[in-house]
Amino acid sequence: MTLTPQQLSVVNLDPGRRIYLSGIAGSGKTTVIEERFSSLLESGEPADSIVVLVGDSAHRERFQEIADLSSQPALLDLTITTLFGFARQMVTFYWPIVAKSAGFHNALRPPLVLTYDMAQTMMWQIVHPMIKDGYFADLRLRPQQIVSQLLDNMVRAAFNGLTVQDAIAKQRFSWGTDPEHSKQLKDAESAALKFRQRCFENSLIDTALTIDIFDRHILQNRDLFGQMTDRYRHLLVDNVEEQTPVGINFIAKLLGHENLQTAVIAQDEGGGYKRFLSASPQMASELDQAVDAVVRLTDNFYEADSVYQIAHRVNHFLLGSDPPGDPEKIDATILGHLNTRYRRQMLADLGPALRDFMADHNLQPADIAIILPYMDGALRFKLTQSLHDANIPFQINRRRESPREVPQVRTWLTYLILANDWIDPEQNTLVKPGRHDVTEALALSIEGLDPVRARMLSEWLYDPDSGTLQDRSRLTNQQIERVGEHHVEAVEQLAQWLAANGNRGETAQPPDFFLHSLFNELLSRPPFYDAVQTEKLAAVCDWLIQIASRFRLAGDRVISQSDESVGLALFRGIYGGLVTSNPPAITTPPDPDGIFISTIQTYLLEERPVEVQVWLETSATGWWDLPRQPLSNGFVLDPRWNINQTWTLEDDARIRNEQLSRIMTGLCSRCSQGVFLATSDLDRRGARQEGMLFQALKPWL
Repeated sequence: MTLTPQQLSVVNLDPGRRIYLSGIAGSGKTTVIEERFSSLLESGEPADSIVVLVGDSAHRERFQEIADLSSQPALLDLTITTLFGFARQMVTFYWPIVAKSAGFHNALRPPLVLTYDMAQTMMWQIVHPMIKDGYFADLRLRPQQIVSQLLDNMVRAAFNGLTVQDAIAKQRFSWGTDPEHSKQLKDAESAALKFRQRCFENSLIDTALTIDIFDRHILQNRDLFGQMTDRYRHLLVDNVEEQTPVGINFIAKLLGHENLQTAVIAQDEGGGYKRFLSASPQMASELDQAVDAVVRLTDNFYEADSVYQIAHRVNHFLLGSDPPGDPEKIDATILGHLNTRYRRQMLADLGPALRDFMADHNLQPADIAIILPYMDGALRFKLTQSLHDANIPFQINRRRESPREVPQVRTWLTYLILANDWIDPEQNTLVKPGRHDVTEALALSIEGLDPVRARMLSEWLYDPDSGTLQDRSRLTNQQIERVGEHHVEAVEQLAQWLAANGNRGETAQPPDFFLHSLFNELLSRPPFYDAVQTEKLAAVCDWLIQIASRFRLAGDRVISQSDESVGLALFRGIYGGLVTSNPPAITTPPDPDGIFISTIQTYLLEERPVEVQVWLETSATGWWDLPRQPLSNGFVLDPRWNINQTWTLEDDARIRNEQLSRIMTGLCSRCSQGVFLATSDLDRRGARQEGMLFQALKPWL
């Protein structure tokens, strides 16, 4: 790779120099950081003297690959991490020293790090009785949304250096005299404090507590901060604009450390796409006051000037900040468009339209990215079907898929329910699978059993009253002949195994042991074994075992001591949307040479430049929308927000405009030829849509 003289000047940084590196996406900032990292390793700098902070955990891989190729033999002490990863490591290491001052009841009890799934489950156990008692009564949110917003609020408070009480107070003041919203936030404070108290009693640390302890009890402790950072001589920070106030404070302290010899802090101008997650690009930009020099990279290796005219046009429309954009260049850059009345028609027509478009412009599928504000299940299905019918390969940047939507997950949970007598504490009734669940489980488990015969077997052998599989003696010879003797034998074998190994039998096992035994003793062998389905079941089984094991080992610190309660908590957590860890990908692997499909935020953080971008649903308000989170307004938690300032409609519109402006700048700087606009007059509900992006580009639509 040939670097420009400007890039080389930073890569070959003299000792004692601290550089703030800025530029738009595509100007080579990350390349400089990576080359600087490689240069330090090749020059013989000790691995433990270098710290690399990245804005997203997915970006660690690029630096790890460089380290793996280095000629330096020992790199075990290399620090390549996000702020949270670093904080978790330090809090665990210094736990005996900081636990008591942080408020934990037993500093000698080792901490249990809560995964997000475990934190959701524990918060639900707190929130559920509160809802029964009338809390959150006027809040139009599903229970799992209340849980996730409460946890989000605590995390955002910590990343902004606030206590839970201060964060709630700031939000209550921001809503002025709205008594209903004020009551909801007081309820949120009660739930958060109960959650926090349980953490203190049981030595539990979630994301929020990890950051809070790191910020208040390690960074502000001179001795601990010195022990933690004395070995660092070189600091590299990529995407500093995605750092939170606590992260920026940490970087500032490192920059001021007397032992630090060199530093390169890279900022993506127009970035800050995680602002709704407490990123503070404005605070990050002020780090240029803590360095020796500011270097702005002016070259651009991705976009053409004409593409950037679209960003100028939209930004001028939203903020009046940029020039209005050259209409002729915009004409030349908007390479095509598709307008229909209905969304389903737009999606159906998109595949053929792109096929012709690629032929006209001599483009390959890998040269194109389809970018959209959201991806619901119906849109995803119709979009991929349209591309498939047009014989266009594609790859989807996989959305956060709910485990309950995965058939193999439902299969394992069905077997857990069939084997155990669990009482639903809300309904005080036996938990039983539906007949459809049993049909699906049998069809996915038994080799050669099609859905029709699986349905027959579930109708004949599943007793919905007791929630168990019955003996084959209930079948007539004619019924056995219709579905096949070997399939009947398989179901009988399964029924006997479940009866013996659930809590009804003599060898009752914890859920993780149960799942492991069921797979190894039964489902991985004939007559159940099927090469394709067994592989998928195995992958999901391993994923479930890991979650169930974490729940079981946590014991009464998170849920209940009994194994049955662990299984019930796992079942209810997945079906209630509380266990949200992505199950393993069990679909056909994505085509690396296909069109890349992604939502906006994910695409921008991927650093994936293309020739042409397709902006799907250009007229939708989703390009301009913010997540609806009445219990967690991350923008007012920013340290710069005055606690006495009321959140107004003007503030809401300003934030939305700023976010869309950043999106446009980011997209246009990752595109070299132009964009293809695809939109429909009506949204999926039949309502007319004329979002802000549509209004800005209306002359071209």
